[in-house]
Amino acid sequence: MVKNECKPTRSICALEISVFFDRNDPEMGVEVWNYIVDNGLPDLDASANELLLGLCNLRRFQELKSFSEFMLDRRVKIYDSTMEKLPVVMCKIGNWRSVRDTYEKILKRRKASVYFQWAFHAKPGV
Repeated sequence: MVKNECKPTRSICALEISVFFDRNDPEMGVEVWNYIVDNGLPDLDASANELLLGLCNLRRFQELKSFSEFMLDRRVKIYDSTMEKLPVVMCKIGNWRSVRDTYEKILKRRKASVYFQWAFHAKPGV
């Protein structure tokens, strides 16, 4: 990705993450995500959601939890479609109480983040 010294676009990064997870190479998918974050590429949303879905499909619950918290801290938008898929896969992992608590925490933080973004961008007096 970096060897040819061309910076990848956000759509290419999201596609690369998806391909790496489909090919059962999640470490490279995480490496692409780290490259995006470290180099400050704009619009992390698509890549972040691909990363969460890949971790979810591979049932990597702890990584999913830590990455989702990191993304919410950076105000990355987690899509509705991603949030709909999370509980389905989380149910298959086991330890339902822990899974449910984590999902609810992510959901609450996501809602708070969306509200904050809306309130921040709203114009006063309009």
